Order: sequence, then structure tokens, then C-alpha cells
Amino acid sequence: MALNAMRDGIKTFGLTTPMMKKTRSNDPQVFRDVTDRPAAILGTIMSDSKLAIEEREEGDVTVLTLTGEITLDDGDLAFRRRVHDLIDRGRAKLVVDLAGVMFIDSAGVGMLAAKLKTVRERGGDLRLSRLSNRGQRLLGMMKILVAFETFDDEASAVASYGWPR
Repeated sequence: MALNAMRDGIKTFGLTTPMMKKTRSNDPQVFRDVTDRPAAILGTIMSDSKLAIEEREEGDVTVLTLTGEITLDDGDLAFRRRVHDLIDRGRAKLVVDLAGVMFIDSAGVGMLAAKLKTVRERGGDLRLSRLSNRGQRLLGMMKILVAFETFDDEASAVASYGWPR
């Protein structure tokens, strides 16, 4: 019922964005976005993410510096896409610098944990650097802080890939 109301809203009020295709799907009431998923399911499609991701390579380690917010249907999806892109390029040793992250919701925490699992399944690892005290408390409260290796600075996190286990 709610999905039908969302479809009607899209049709009635013209709630399309530049990212949506001008053509319609098999269902005449649902526009589709560039990923070919129903826009009604995606909700509002944002052209600008609240999460900026800067990528830098340090030897065989890739450093991702995150700035902004990791939230549901925005920053979490941007992070997911970037990690999968790196894995596809054979870059599975990751350091995620979280110093610039101002807000993270449960979807963002879940995405960090999910991508940790994905990267480890591909023979790599995802290590966190410059996690704030609040971030440490949050991940600790959710009982997933122990899953990550965390470092006070980026250089230590990068160097840790060369340490014997």
C-alpha cells in the first residue's frame, strides 16, 4: 500500500530527478533511476552525497579519507560503491580515515562491518584510523569495535600491513 502511494506521488507530483531515466519501466507508474531499480523503492535520489571520499595509494595499501556523514541511502551507499570498485581493481588492503566523519548512523556502521567482511573474504583487510572517542564508544556499544583494527594515526595503520602476524 505504501509503495503504491509512493508510486502515485512520483506520478502525480513529478518527483523525478536528473538521475532518473526519462523512460518508464514495465510498470507504467514507476520511473527508474540509472541503476534500473524502482525509484519509489530508493526514495529521494540525492545528486550530491553528504559523504566525500578521497582516495590515495600508499604502495599496495589504499587510504580512503572520509569527510561528512555516513547515513542511510547516502554515505553508506557511496562507501559501498567505492570499496567494491577498489576490490574490482585488486586493491584489498584498505585504511579508512574517519577523522572527518561528523555523523554516522546505524546503516553506516552496518556498512562498515559488511565491507570489512567483504574485503576479508577477498584476502584483504579494512583498518580504521583516527576514530573519534565518540565513534569508539558507538562501535564498542554495538560490539563490533573488536572486529576492526584501529589506529590513532594513518601512518601507523598503513605501516601495520607490513607487520608480521
